[in-house]
Amino acid sequence: MDAFATALATILSLWLVLNALLKLSKKHTGSNSVELKYGFILIVRRKSALSTSRVFKRLSYVFTALFAISLGLFLYFSVNTVVSRMIRDAPGAVLLIPGINIKGLDVLYFVIAVSIAAITHEYFHAKTAVSNDVGVKSFGFMLAFILPLAFVEVSEGRFNPSPLRVKVGILAAGVAANLIIGLFFLAIIPLLSTPALYVLGVEQGGLAESLGISSGDVLLTVNGTRLTSFESLRSILSSSDEGLLVLEVLKPDGEVVAKHFYKNNTPVKLGVNLTETRVPAEGLAKTLGYALSTGLLKMFSWIYLVNFNLALINAAPIFITDGGRIVYEVLGDKIGLLINSMCTVILVLMIAPIPF
Repeated sequence: MDAFATALATILSLWLVLNALLKLSKKHTGSNSVELKYGFILIVRRKSALSTSRVFKRLSYVFTALFAISLGLFLYFSVNTVVSRMIRDAPGAVLLIPGINIKGLDVLYFVIAVSIAAITHEYFHAKTAVSNDVGVKSFGFMLAFILPLAFVEVSEGRFNPSPLRVKVGILAAGVAANLIIGLFFLAIIPLLSTPALYVLGVEQGGLAESLGISSGDVLLTVNGTRLTSFESLRSILSSSDEGLLVLEVLKPDGEVVAKHFYKNNTPVKLGVNLTETRVPAEGLAKTLGYALSTGLLKMFSWIYLVNFNLALINAAPIFITDGGRIVYEVLGDKIGLLINSMCTVILVLMIAPIPF
């Protein structure tokens, strides 16, 4: 049985066990806070977790400002992408889909990142609403097979007559939450990592192949000197110095191995195709080990990527987003319809494989 079949069988088994446990629990408690629909959609309601907060009420203006920043970033990136496709035949935006372009452990990191993004997004909506005296009918999260989702149902009877600043603040709160999380993890990733060189390919018959270096390896140091760029490696291999060189290589399984080779006073060609990457900082790697710290760094990268992109997409004036709803509230139905339609076309031009 291959890895995919094993993972699928494991997930299905867990769902069967969860169905049995919830049926047994509901029989004894009668609680409706947790329920299963169709056997694979888990719904957890936590309305009792919400209470009013002066902080969230005062932050409404900040949420609106962060929404405006997200909207500006969306417009910049989207117009730049469309123009690049039309003029320079650049590739369009890529949808992240588990099993298609997200594979291996990255699927787990992606699911964790989406869980954090979705729950925080909806929680900020709900918390800002109740803090501004707008009732919330229900709040919670769902798990549809492996896809995590969250939801909040605001009382429209209390929301519609609210002042415009309150309505915009509530709608902007989710976008602001995702932007804050995205920028936070973007800031801490460089603090926990250091530059290195990732091996894309190895030339047959070259020095790297003879040393046992292969695609997916990461070149860390030469004689203790960190390889932070192409130039750092090139300067060592092209120098007139002579002697034994010790190359530290990080393997995909987290093991660091030392490769020894002798260099005379002429330039040496390693025979690899490289790209720059980042690996765990030395202190983090010593504390957790390269395998665990690399996984942690990847998870942080996914949290940044998912939250930052979700903030931009939800700020976009598109029919199904918070940005689309804000445009209707601020500019009215007719202008709102026009702007939402235009931005939807831009989004299609960014993603769809349309030849220009």
